[in-house]
Amino acid sequence: MSKIKRYFTKKKEEVAFRLRLRSGMGQGRQLNSAQPYATPSILRRIRDAHVPPQRNQQRDETSAAAAAAAANAVLASMLRKYSSPGVSISQAAPKPKPEQRELACEGVFFRCPELSPEVLSKQSWQLKIKDMLHRQLANERGLAGCLIIHNCNPIKEAGDCRDALVNYLEYLIHSPGDEQFSKIRMSNSIFNDKVRHVNGALDVLYAAGFEQVDINGEPFLVWSKEHIEMDLDMLLDTLKHTQPIELILDRNKKVLQPIRQIPIQLPDDFFRISAKDTSESIQMPDSSIYSCTLIRIKFPNGLHLQGTFDVNDKVADIFDFVQSCLTDVTLQFDLVANIAGKLDGGDMDKTLYDCKLIPNAVLLFVVPGLDDSLALGSAFIKEQQQQQPL
Repeated sequence: MSKIKRYFTKKKEEVAFRLRLRSGMGQGRQLNSAQPYATPSILRRIRDAHVPPQRNQQRDETSAAAAAAAANAVLASMLRKYSSPGVSISQAAPKPKPEQRELACEGVFFRCPELSPEVLSKQSWQLKIKDMLHRQLANERGLAGCLIIHNCNPIKEAGDCRDALVNYLEYLIHSPGDEQFSKIRMSNSIFNDKVRHVNGALDVLYAAGFEQVDINGEPFLVWSKEHIEMDLDMLLDTLKHTQPIELILDRNKKVLQPIRQIPIQLPDDFFRISAKDTSESIQMPDSSIYSCTLIRIKFPNGLHLQGTFDVNDKVADIFDFVQSCLTDVTLQFDLVANIAGKLDGGDMDKTLYDCKLIPNAVLLFVVPGLDDSLALGSAFIKEQQQQQPL
């Protein structure tokens, strides 16, 4: 049995178990209670469709562009030195390309442990999940349709569609013989606005037993018991409790050597809006402009530990990140910000936005009571973490 089929079989068994609980085996949870029901779903689907991580590719492209810019600069210098009087540089050679920004990191990346160990951009994950779900429609149209609604549409559209579909299914379950609930006019304003054009919605209705027919030249969806592909109670429960597949922000961890100082310039993925529009959004709160922040922790020996965080992550997340990279994970340490001062216990539940640690910040790593001379020679960070020069 394939991983994908095992996954859907498991999901149907879980839903069936909840339905049995509600029918008398015990106290079940409320149908409208939130639960990340479908999050584990994709694990078994995507592992066979490998998409190479994009981070190395982006790094190669950046290196090639930097090399080209350096070559142009050398050429311009030579022409400037040896060109005869009266011949302008623009006449002697093409203008070099504008200098490329030297970014502090390649971008913002995510993990999805339920699916694969890959680290990809959000867009790459969205395309991968969408492709996997659409390929599964032929095998499990009802379950795949529910997942597509929540993972391939804007949040509001997905929520409005789910609510409308829940109403349709509940009417059928409670009044299966009532003709007014077994026929949907496709030109109906509610259906047309909230259901018809939402990815996955028609697949859920088809799995419930509807099929499209023309009545007097007008399109309708008409339900019949013979066309049911998935038990209606199970489909309704799945529709109510399916959640978007969770992507976990990757820290994109780096240990940087203090060879030369590079200003922190961030790639466009750190912004909720286009970076070029940032100057026009001065009146907007920073939490609306930035989605992520780049945090660097400076150690006494000059090394910098760098990681990517969401602006709504907590200060405690930074401490956990630093501790996971230490040679001695039991070491007690403080982090000191230039503006906020030492971050203490009262700051742990504050967001990075609340502490003004956006869009980037440098924190000092301090070990209380440790002599400065000893601190300079100490290897705080695990050797395998030390990779890129700064």
